[in-house]
Amino acid sequence: MIVTLRGVAIQLRRLTGPCKGTGMMIVAKFKDKIVQIVRVAERVQFSEDKGWIFICYDFDKINRRREQFKWVRASETRFEWVREFTGE
Repeated sequence: MIVTLRGVAIQLRRLTGPCKGTGMMIVAKFKDKIVQIVRVAERVQFSEDKGWIFICYDFDKINRRREQFKWVRASETRFEWVREFTGE
């Protein structure tokens, strides 16, 4: 299954409404690892390319560090699945 930038962006927009702050997040399977999709952006300041996804590799940790986050190009990224997850 290929999940497009638009599909991920639609799911994230749904979470920015009344669900925000309730512990809900978007998680996806990416390269045999479960990651959190933190943000989807059409443009970023560090590149002229369009379509970027900001992911966190270790979203289950309380004290996340900068190296656990990464911007990836949506055109080069394929998720096996994307789901809403309600944490505690």
